[in-house]
Amino acid sequence: MRWPSVTAAAVVVVAMAMSAPGAARAQPEPPPPAGEIEVLERAPAAFGPKIEIERIDVVGNDYTDGELIRGRLQVAPGDVLRVGDPRLRDARFHVLSLGFFRDVEVTLGKGSRRGRVILRVAVVEQGTFVLRNLFLGTSEATPWWAGIDLAERNVFGSGLQVAGTVAITAGSRVAPADVSLEEAGRQYAAALSVSDPSVYGSRFGIGGDLLWVESDEPFRVSGSFDDDSPEGFRNFRIRRIGGRARTSWELTPLSRLAMAYRFEVVDSEPPASPTRAGSDGVPAAVDLDILDGRSRVGTLAVRYERDTRPDPLLPNSGDRIELSLEVGGSLFASSYDFVTATARYRRWFSVAGPAHVLSFAAAGGVILGDAPRFDLFYVGDLNRLLRPRIAGLIVSTRPSPNVFGAAADEALVGELAGRAEVEYAYRLFRRSGLIFGGDVFISAGVFGLASRDQARVRDEGLLESLPVDLTFDAGLRLDTEIGIFELSVGNAVGRIQP
Repeated sequence: MRWPSVTAAAVVVVAMAMSAPGAARAQPEPPPPAGEIEVLERAPAAFGPKIEIERIDVVGNDYTDGELIRGRLQVAPGDVLRVGDPRLRDARFHVLSLGFFRDVEVTLGKGSRRGRVILRVAVVEQGTFVLRNLFLGTSEATPWWAGIDLAERNVFGSGLQVAGTVAITAGSRVAPADVSLEEAGRQYAAALSVSDPSVYGSRFGIGGDLLWVESDEPFRVSGSFDDDSPEGFRNFRIRRIGGRARTSWELTPLSRLAMAYRFEVVDSEPPASPTRAGSDGVPAAVDLDILDGRSRVGTLAVRYERDTRPDPLLPNSGDRIELSLEVGGSLFASSYDFVTATARYRRWFSVAGPAHVLSFAAAGGVILGDAPRFDLFYVGDLNRLLRPRIAGLIVSTRPSPNVFGAAADEALVGELAGRAEVEYAYRLFRRSGLIFGGDVFISAGVFGLASRDQARVRDEGLLESLPVDLTFDAGLRLDTEIGIFELSVGNAVGRIQP
């Protein structure tokens, strides 16, 4: 999450944390009573003495339905199994995967007679009302923008998740391509998401999203590539309304496979023959990657995700991988035929003690075919020093700094993208209260973004001609009752442009 200043961020964090419903954190449970057999994740294998589950006790769940937790255990009272059974060994991870708890401990205690045991699940709840993003800022192209992204991850303790996003901008300083309009209008975006990642405590999840966007897409018509002056760009309007239906399946306690069908109706108003004035005075045609008038986007997407981090907010070990493939075409009622493939990986290591964390990350993607403009990779989503999209809205025309002189400032959007970076984080504190942890961090890396024309028309090999640039960030991350807050150089630069 990005903030313009440390002072403003601190005020909002405290205010929102104090007013967030359901934000009170349960205190850790006392140690298990004498006679506990062992913490189950330490059981080495599926062998050992046979036991019968007499009952399952759930403690610490002041808000979450106990039956929801029991449904994730994959064992029930009356089951006969061995102490080292994988279902017991993985029980903690199954409960943690719900996302409602900061910690879970699963132990076995003595039952009413020999051979019987009591399965005890002690949970430490965390606030489920989350401020996922706060949109505030200004740029040379957009006088101001504002918005908010909120989520309730456990509605009434049922496991149902609801999220909503709204965003609005001032009228753009970039002139509209339609000469009949004197000035560009405001941009708007709204989204609503409802999902149940564990239906009746099972491994099966369902969800759905609704989306409405009125955006102005900028494209260059004159000036050098390193000039972000609004006079060198024109805007054209795109209206989108649609949704997505999602299903998922938990393959293991740490991995999930998801599938989604997306459908949107798009109305666009691009200029008839857009051109850009070249340095030699000869105008060059500009491909806006959008169909004129009404069109449709229909896609089927598959995503695989594995996350082994013990702490997903401020991790010091583990890794996370995400692979996705999205296909659009007439088979899915789409006016656009394209394929988008992306991959992301990050690994965390503790070095010289748990307070020092080093992480390496790599990501890449390619788009084949004719994807709509709003589906292309955007430079602000790759470079930490630029402003990313705001709920699907582009609010800045600033190009990448082009530190390496590799033409990285030539493309705002493209079909080929990649990024690699390394980050060092130092643990400042971990505690209970409104703010649970804080890390200072510094990161640096490189990224590349190329349009289809840049990748196709070149006089060198692809790797040599790929536009690459430097990305950098440093600052403070805070783990709070209502989410992660990041106060950093990249936030300040991306939100407030001179």
